[in-house]
Amino acid sequence: MKQFFYDNSYPLTVAGCGFVLASLFLTLGFFRTIFLLLLTVGGFFLGQYLERNGLFQEFMNNKNK
Repeated sequence: MKQFFYDNSYPLTVAGCGFVLASLFLTLGFFRTIFLLLLTVGGFFLGQYLERNGLFQEFMNNKNK
């Protein structure tokens, strides 16, 4: 069974994401789900930007002083 999960990790991950997305559509509705996805993607890119430029690390270093 462990080998099955190892061999099929990407399809299982995408299937899990699809399940979560379908659940969100059913519980929240279309527009709220799209809004939630946009905020999540925006947060991801903002986090990448802050990490690449070292701004987050600089903020944390100044906060600890």
